[in-house]
Amino acid sequence: MKPKVYFTKTVTPEKVIEMYKQLDCKLPGNVAIKVHSGEFGNKNFLRHPIDEPT
Repeated sequence: MKPKVYFTKTVTPEKVIEMYKQLDCKLPGNVAIKVHSGEFGNKNFLRHPIDEPT
């Protein structure tokens, strides 16, 4: 089974919840979310402070 991958240009808690609801199922336990901040030197690279731990 291929994994489903969701993309968004908007990175907010509300958007993450919206994507979670699109799964239309309950996930047991903790859920991991991978955020890719781009690559240094590219125009979409996310710079500090957005990539600092919360």
